Amino acid sequence: PEPTPDLSLGIEGGDYLLDYEETGTLGYEYMGYWVMVPDNAQKNLPLIVFLHGDGWVNQVESLPQIGFVKHAKEIYGSNFPFIMLIPCTLKYSWEEDNIPDTLVNVINRTVADYQCDPDKVIITGHSRGAIGTWYMIQNYTDIFSCAVPVSCSNDSEVSTERFNDLPVWGFVGGEYDDYDNYGPWMQLLVDYINKDGGTAQLTVLEGMHHGDTEYGAYTKDVFEWMIAQ
Repeated sequence: PEPTPDLSLGIEGGDYLLDYEETGTLGYEYMGYWVMVPDNAQKNLPLIVFLHGDGWVNQVESLPQIGFVKHAKEIYGSNFPFIMLIPCTLKYSWEEDNIPDTLVNVINRTVADYQCDPDKVIITGHSRGAIGTWYMIQNYTDIFSCAVPVSCSNDSEVSTERFNDLPVWGFVGGEYDDYDNYGPWMQLLVDYINKDGGTAQLTVLEGMHHGDTEYGAYTKDVFEWMIAQ
């Protein structure tokens, strides 16, 4: 009989703090980031990229405490069915300078180093990170399999034409001040995507404020939806 192929990734589960440095055509590029690897990791796992909000800027050491990571580990323990990439921006932006291109390089490196499924690269983010999520799926559409932006608004224009075929599930807090600040903009984008034939939805998290959504949006159903796309 044919031998059973060894699908083990061969990397011990745990949280790995890494950095990316390169001097190239874009100038000097740097980004610190965490890679969270489950126990008994297999090859071809999905990769979930989480972009943090303003409260975590230049706080790379603290990123394992972010709500997204904590909830994933509470749901799955140390056997989460994906690899997590948590990059850190040094500016209050995911869009400026060469940050987006550096992020793409970090994603590509992570997919290669951890033998992730290149067709299952998921991007999500909270607040400023949700703005970054919209930006990344607009400008680097082909990299991602789906997107989950959580609670944001933005003054800049976002063209929905470039990610019609990308499944998007947005979330916003239902408390009146938070919904008034973030809900209409998120709903506008969702409506535009669907009007153009895309697949997008917005869920209002009743009783939650903006800060709560960094944790509360990421239920097991949401994680399962991400990796199913």
